[in-house]
Amino acid sequence: MKKQLVLYHLLKALLIFLWCYTALSKLFEMDRFTGTLSLIPFWGISPGITAYALVGTELLTALLLCFKRTSKAGLYLSLFLLIVFTVYIVLMLLFAPKLPCSCGGVIQELGWKWHIVFNLAYTGICFYSLFLYNKIIAQSGDAENL
Repeated sequence: MKKQLVLYHLLKALLIFLWCYTALSKLFEMDRFTGTLSLIPFWGISPGITAYALVGTELLTALLLCFKRTSKAGLYLSLFLLIVFTVYIVLMLLFAPKLPCSCGGVIQELGWKWHIVFNLAYTGICFYSLFLYNKIIAQSGDAENL
């Protein structure tokens, strides 16, 4: 169980890093981020509202992952966000393949197809983290061991 616990915390740390990194990258380049969002052809919500809501949600997700009581919610929110972002990328590939990436930092350098691979890898991390969470709970009887 100790190896599973270490792996669980490692995977959670990867998710925390992902959400903090992407949120802060977007925050530090907010003008570029909102500008890119304004180019999305099928999005009707204000780019400014969307940008700050995404940054806030990513930071909230990282924060939820930091605490025992909220880590399961953080894992589910991570999974939800990664699925939504992956669907967004597929829509971009179908309807606007030349649209620049609105991600932050080095992730924006990936092509759309590599974004899908990246997101699917992190989606796998979420699923496996949830599996480990449930397995550790089942073996120990409570979340205090997480």
